[in-house]
Amino acid sequence: MATLAYLREQLSVVASDTVRRVMALRRDSSLPQDRQCSRDNLLAYTALREHDIYELQMALSEHGLSSLGRLEGHVLYTIRQVLARLDGPAPPHELYEPTPAEATELLASRTARLLGEPRSGRPTRIMVTLDPNMADNPGLFESLLEGGMDLVRINMAQGDEEGWKGLISAIRAAEDRLITEGKYRGERCRISMDLPGPKLRTGALPAWAEQPETAIRVGQGDRLLLYRDPEVIGHGPGEDHPPGIACAAPGALENVEVGHRVFFNDGKIHARVEESTPEALELKVIHPGDRTARLRGGKGLNFPDSSLELAALSAHDRAVLPFAIEHADAAALSFVYDADDITELGRLAREHGKPDFPLIAKVETRESVTNLARILLAGLHLPSFGVMIARGDLAVDVGFEQMARIQEDILCLCEAAHTPAIWATQVLDTMAKSGLPARAEITDAAMGQRAECVMLNKGRHLDEAVGILDTLLRAQARQRIKKREIFREFTPQDGVFPVTPP
Repeated sequence: MATLAYLREQLSVVASDTVRRVMALRRDSSLPQDRQCSRDNLLAYTALREHDIYELQMALSEHGLSSLGRLEGHVLYTIRQVLARLDGPAPPHELYEPTPAEATELLASRTARLLGEPRSGRPTRIMVTLDPNMADNPGLFESLLEGGMDLVRINMAQGDEEGWKGLISAIRAAEDRLITEGKYRGERCRISMDLPGPKLRTGALPAWAEQPETAIRVGQGDRLLLYRDPEVIGHGPGEDHPPGIACAAPGALENVEVGHRVFFNDGKIHARVEESTPEALELKVIHPGDRTARLRGGKGLNFPDSSLELAALSAHDRAVLPFAIEHADAAALSFVYDADDITELGRLAREHGKPDFPLIAKVETRESVTNLARILLAGLHLPSFGVMIARGDLAVDVGFEQMARIQEDILCLCEAAHTPAIWATQVLDTMAKSGLPARAEITDAAMGQRAECVMLNKGRHLDEAVGILDTLLRAQARQRIKKREIFREFTPQDGVFPVTPP
């Protein structure tokens, strides 16, 4: 077992290096004090995580001391406390050291500002994706509100202003009916609108190819053309050419090279670039293997090996942002790449007369993950800011096998910045669509308690999924606080200890 003196020396080295690196970056004093506190803590956490302290953590645990495994919100405070138990001084500095209570309060207050006050017994909010074509189903909205829906997400990549207005009006009307009947006493359901961002999609196909019985299908080993010109209409295979489809974004394929991977429709088709010509990329299909997949227009494209250098704020985003600012409670920017995207979105909100308008960064690219600390630092300059872990495109971009680790890293960085996080994509997806949840997705949904909000997508059984999620999150609230297990209820174990009479 390592001696206390050895642990004191090792932890002092890590602490001193962490403080030194943060002090070298700590120049901006224009932030309010609470934001400077979060900035210092985020920088300290980022610096600490550049050390491999596994052996130190295990040795601290052997002595009954904190292993530093739950210090995200209060890094330097926790290190100071452990050093004090080891009779070692903390390195001198002028940084803010939030305590656990202060970190909890900072995160709670910012979450309430962005996402609204929590429901009694459930600190994690529930967000639900709704479409304008649902506006004629008021009974569904009432069921969702009663069942636990706290926020509505509207995707501005679909529909138009008339449809969005109709949907918002229908939600407010449902609230009013429930309030009149005494069935709804929560605060108003918040509306968040997604700006589409530079989502890359496939181009158009002929009408016949969009029908299931005449669809174009590809399988392992097949060749497929991806055209650079977005105006090219896709086609099926011919005697002298493979099937083809266009990329709908002009110039998006400029940095895609031979050997790079290409994913269609959330990974349903996986291909690799075999040849590049001025007209198109020629791809070889790798997946699906023992079956075929349908090629469809308007579906997502992902290029995990390519630096596409697309602006996060498209012309369409800038055009629809005023509607979101006027009618919604928050706006989420899709496919954020770096801190400049957030700074620009904040500038536009001020330009439109709403400097306090809440904004959300959707993390769904490799670049947004590696730039997340700087994105969070930029977010601290905004009055109200949060992060959405958009796991659909993100999983395709970083690799499904990396997703569990990366979503945990995102949650930790957000907690270190005292910034609310939203856990999104395919939560209770089978439940929402079929009415019966898959076993694994129940555990996944319960893990959403690590975030401040969990988002559900649409489905025929959406109201039932909201009810299940509400139950899961309430149960988790009694068992866990972030990464900390709480010893309350436990499954009784029969026959271990003799029953003691009362």
